[in-house]
Amino acid sequence: EKTETLCNYNVELSSPAVCQIRLDFEVFVLAQPTISAPSTLDDAEYTPISAECQADKFTVGSAMSRGTLALCGVNTGQHMYVPVNSTMGVSSISLNLQLGDASDATYLGGASGASWRIKITQLECGAERNYTLLPSPGGNLNYRDTDKIAPPGCVQYYSSRHGTYSSFNYGGLYLSDLDYAICFKRDPDACAI
Repeated sequence: EKTETLCNYNVELSSPAVCQIRLDFEVFVLAQPTISAPSTLDDAEYTPISAECQADKFTVGSAMSRGTLALCGVNTGQHMYVPVNSTMGVSSISLNLQLGDASDATYLGGASGASWRIKITQLECGAERNYTLLPSPGGNLNYRDTDKIAPPGCVQYYSSRHGTYSSFNYGGLYLSDLDYAICFKRDPDACAI
């Protein structure tokens, strides 16, 4: 008998002005996706090989989501934005982790090998709310949520002029059926990425 472990976290919105939640995957290690091959040689000509999150899976539940983006593999250092709209009655989102059966001989990974630490930031839209991070060596550093809001439709958003950018589970199998936008803040002095 296979047993799975389900870990569900509910994130309550801190304010009706919250319009996005940013999830920073400080640590994110789940089992790699499983390759699904065609069942017969005849199917091989027409059916592409796909990699799907079958053993371990991370999903986010939100009434604003276009679809369910399932993640697995190694995503440490990645992030994602989740749109929310409290005016439509959304007061929370759920973070769902499904961990496979570590006793299953076909399971590569195991609940014992899974680890995660997710930083959750709630961002308010339309508010010029300033907040201060303390302590800072040169005085107060003021930040606004509006500087961190991702454009509509962006699952990932990079605002820095420099950095390293990669798809989810880069270095492992590319996840099938990933359909998401990675957006970059336009630098007025740059003409290309």
